Amino acid sequence: ISPLIKHVGIQIYFNLFTGVAFAFLLAMAGSDDLYGQEPSIIGEDPWGGLQMRRHQCVDIPSNLTACQGVGYRQMRLPNLFGHDSLLEVHQQTAIWIPLIGRKCHPDTKLFLCSLFTPVCLDQVIYPCRSLCVVVKRSCEEVMIQWGYPWPEILNCDQFPVHDVCMHPQHTAADNVCPPCKEPDTFEGLVDSFCRADAVFRVTVDSTEAVDDGYLKINFVKKKRAYKRGPLAKKEIRKLVGYIENGDQCDCVKNNETMIAPKSRLLVMGKRVKDRFVLFFVSPYQRKSEGFRKATKMWKKDSMCKKVVIPDVYIQKPPEVEEKPEEEKPRKKKGKKRRRKGSRKNKDGSKKKKKIGSENNQPIEFR
Repeated sequence: ISPLIKHVGIQIYFNLFTGVAFAFLLAMAGSDDLYGQEPSIIGEDPWGGLQMRRHQCVDIPSNLTACQGVGYRQMRLPNLFGHDSLLEVHQQTAIWIPLIGRKCHPDTKLFLCSLFTPVCLDQVIYPCRSLCVVVKRSCEEVMIQWGYPWPEILNCDQFPVHDVCMHPQHTAADNVCPPCKEPDTFEGLVDSFCRADAVFRVTVDSTEAVDDGYLKINFVKKKRAYKRGPLAKKEIRKLVGYIENGDQCDCVKNNETMIAPKSRLLVMGKRVKDRFVLFFVSPYQRKSEGFRKATKMWKKDSMCKKVVIPDVYIQKPPEVEEKPEEEKPRKKKGKKRRRKGSRKNKDGSKKKKKIGSENNQPIEFR
């Protein structure tokens, strides 16, 4: 049994006697309706109605990928949003896959799944207010960048403060620099790419602390540009990265230092005055599935206009329906004219196509 379920179960039985006594006192006081009105998640009394409502325990489906690995296998139907069927749960949960994949907070999945796929116990277990607050604090800015405000249905004030609820499972991170904590998942890579002025694969040459608290990272001349942005070719060859307050934090992942001489990194940043300030630093992992999917997406010009779900797009602005193209009259077939100019070089070899910086095509700089 998961330690999380044990912890919640002990809390429930510990408070069982107190709850029965409290209900008895209310009944003796002449309360006509112990549980109040039919509740909603944002109602004044979000407890009673769901506690008394009949429910069933079902296994969390394997294709409900957003809520796999949350510490329990069975969920309660209807869930805390009132969804009665697994189909409805699946459809509504899919909208949140980008935010879960973005990993703006380690407990984002736990918070959302405690509402969409709540653990199936005799008593309804809500997320604690503290869990909602820490997730909102980390993820609200990401949602705003995508064009969506934090929804009122997830208003943290409605959730309980007492012990019988889902608590945060992750404490504050160690002294790791913010750019080095950015997730390298498919969703994280796509989101960071859209926010960046420029994106490069680099090799570290050396590092040094700067007087104003920045950590200066010198790169070798050879770089690969996935996104050049406003930087000229000369600037890219001499490019230097900076991490804000980098002399006061560590750039580590899986207990290994990332910024070391000869280490290959994927870096993303913004141009701030005369500096290229990094907000994303990660080991270069060419073979990872998330990286391969993300690099394919980077080549699409329209990618950053959409919130990306694997194999699915959720459009931000409503698009105007395109009129079907009218069939053009067919041209009469005639003799093909030869194009001017040779397709071969003087030595007989084929001419190579020029690769430009348009359409986010990667370019090598030596």
